[in-house]
Amino acid sequence: MRKYGLMWGALGVTFLVACLIAINSHQHELSPYELSSTDVALLKVAAICGDCRAAKILTRYTFDVALDLQGGIKWVRVAAKRCPDADPKMELGMMLVHYKSDPKAAAEVADLIVQIRKTDPQQADELQSELER
Repeated sequence: MRKYGLMWGALGVTFLVACLIAINSHQHELSPYELSSTDVALLKVAAICGDCRAAKILTRYTFDVALDLQGGIKWVRVAAKRCPDADPKMELGMMLVHYKSDPKAAAEVADLIVQIRKTDPQQADELQSELER
């Protein structure tokens, strides 16, 4: 039993080190339109580890460069969760509002409106009005 505890501890430390390396490796300004495969890999680790900026860059890269709608939705969700500002939440909400007939999507938009209202009531009202259309 102790052997597995040490193994999980080592994995946890390794993950933490990987997070720190990934977050610190892209301190210079990265353009989502000029990323190498190494940049993308490091950004993914950083975003998963909680780096808001990395999640935003990956969102733009995945939508605009990779042209991957499902992947873009994944990263905008990560950005909406990790970033304190309203913009990623608003972007996700505006995409989901098109699926408002799906109760799960409508509930997610309603939750996003509550979150956005904390930092930007005007954008929250805009999303609310889109949801009600």
